[in-house]
Amino acid sequence: MSRDTTTPTDKTYTIGESFYPIAPCEFERYERSDVVPDIQFPFDIQPGTVSFTHEPPKKGWVRYMHPEGAQYFCLQHALFMVYTDANLYTETILSKTDEFLQQVIEFISCHGDELQTVFDAETVDLVMDVTHSDQDLVCGYYFAHRPNQTIFWAHDFPASRRLWADVKGVRSELHILHTMQAQYWEHCALFPCSRRRHRKQLTKCEIFSFMEFLIL
Repeated sequence: MSRDTTTPTDKTYTIGESFYPIAPCEFERYERSDVVPDIQFPFDIQPGTVSFTHEPPKKGWVRYMHPEGAQYFCLQHALFMVYTDANLYTETILSKTDEFLQQVIEFISCHGDELQTVFDAETVDLVMDVTHSDQDLVCGYYFAHRPNQTIFWAHDFPASRRLWADVKGVRSELHILHTMQAQYWEHCALFPCSRRRHRKQLTKCEIFSFMEFLIL
């Protein structure tokens, strides 16, 4: 999916030159340019082997497996829970992802009050979509606000062009809320452990909202 990676001119709300806002529906889990070497690697399974584990990446990241088979990673920070499915087993990507994360932390430390949101690990998720652009790595991002079940950004986000370009007459905040909550459930579908970590049970309202998202 083609995405707008233009950064805003207002430097007050620019996390860094390599950052650009995305919506959960624009997350590029299945459109990455990463390739697997076309090589047959020899591997013998020893008798009685029943466990196949992978060493977790360093620096506090925890690996999860999505029901569809994709791996993703989670890290708990005081300001938010962080999610990415960048291949953190590659040292250069791990280093760059941690660098991106540090930029977000510094930005929130300086400008968090301007976003009028309380940042803590029980309230906010940060998602970083680290991808290749030319010869460098860039970072699409969004924040998820769990209590309100909505998505937000530090940049201006052209929602009418990116989220409902084919739908006319959207002007009510209730219309926009419906779309933003649909994006929130898209986020939960991308990173299902984000719900398991904070709720042992879903409320009836949440179940109905998620079912509506699946139908749409």
